[in-house]
Amino acid sequence: MQQFEKEYRIQNHLDHKNLCKVEGPLLTPADLKYPRLNSNGAAFAVESLSGGQLFDFVSFSGAFEKDLTQYYMRQFLAGLNHMHKKSIAHRDLKPENLLLSDEFELKIIDFGFSENKLSCANMKWCGTEAYMSPQLMARAPKTDVFKDDIFALGVIFFILMVGRPPFVSAMKDDRYYKPIYKGLYKEFWKAQENMSGTEFDEEFKQLFTMMV
Repeated sequence: MQQFEKEYRIQNHLDHKNLCKVEGPLLTPADLKYPRLNSNGAAFAVESLSGGQLFDFVSFSGAFEKDLTQYYMRQFLAGLNHMHKKSIAHRDLKPENLLLSDEFELKIIDFGFSENKLSCANMKWCGTEAYMSPQLMARAPKTDVFKDDIFALGVIFFILMVGRPPFVSAMKDDRYYKPIYKGLYKEFWKAQENMSGTEFDEEFKQLFTMMV
């Protein structure tokens, strides 16, 4: 219940068109009058998002065109920037947590792991492995949670542009992450371009490299 109340409080505190909005109050089991709901349960309503997951579109179509990637990355960045200005880190960014409205406007969802940056010094290890920063993967006792979000943003950016993840996880023994870990970015991009059979846009390569 306490964790759910925190998620509600954080999501209700945020107000941006690219963040999923709360619609109504936090409801306790007593409010719901549902006998099977245990005493730790709660619920709250959010806006309806009928456009589906961004992940589904990438899975179906493969890599997006540059213009479409820019369109969604601008919205993604706008929503994330609003969170960070409010001192809130998301901590579980991934394509499955990016939904689309019926007008295909991007919305960041699922604030269950979100925290105020000031209270994150000793937070537990969390998130989804493929999008975790190397500091999180190494179980560092303290990480910059905003940088962790930017790392996940970079992985998602790569998926939109290329149609697949850049590596399995940000570990030095991961075959495709190892060149990044060693600072061998030319080697990383050579391997990625060989795998895709095409050369990537220089601006894309620079932006991705800066994020990770």
